[in-house]
Amino acid sequence: MNSIRLNRLQWNIRHAIQRVHQRYHKSPHSLLTEADIQCLLYAELLKYASKKGRTMASDINGKKIRDWDYQVITMPLHAELSSKNRKKAEFVDLCILDPSEIDFWIQKTKFSRSNKDFPIWQFEWYPEKSIGIEIKFNWWLSQKKSAGKLTKNWDYLKKILYKDLKKLKRYKRGWLIFVDNYALINNKEEWRELVDELIRHSNYGSAKKTLNAFYLSPKLNKALCYRPYWFSY
Repeated sequence: MNSIRLNRLQWNIRHAIQRVHQRYHKSPHSLLTEADIQCLLYAELLKYASKKGRTMASDINGKKIRDWDYQVITMPLHAELSSKNRKKAEFVDLCILDPSEIDFWIQKTKFSRSNKDFPIWQFEWYPEKSIGIEIKFNWWLSQKKSAGKLTKNWDYLKKILYKDLKKLKRYKRGWLIFVDNYALINNKEEWRELVDELIRHSNYGSAKKTLNAFYLSPKLNKALCYRPYWFSY
């Protein structure tokens, strides 16, 4: 994925998230689950990442197949992308990749393309060349406080967010989207403070430059953005 296409996709993702937030802000209880947010964002991103491309195809011995009949066509956007040998750290809610950088292994047996038969044996994609998007939906932690502080459940939620960042660390660009039905964050300063804490605890390190983080709350007119370092305004 070249830098020009990558930067264009980054801007498109930002706009897609803001449109999701507009729907969420207008009618928060129409989106009851994390999967609802995922589906809505998928539909928005499909406007920008639906163009199909040809992947690399190899036979069971790893030899490249040049025969067009055995080529695989797929699009860049995928949800819950996984493969047989995937690592848990690679598995995110949504992924945008370059089809030409996916490897498919094919068993060269007789088949009919017209009947949609296809001898796919296995495939592999590369997080370090892809955009990963992780969504976290807070439907259970309300803003109840004890002695002026949030309850221990808040610490538990942050630990889940730490794990999400560790997944995103492997991607060329990582996107963390925190959808909060209970409005635990009040402003951009609090959101930046939380993301900085998440980065420190997840050992995100230099990968901080590749991170995009958005906070969606029904009480906010606009999604809060943690501005990544590579953006210039």
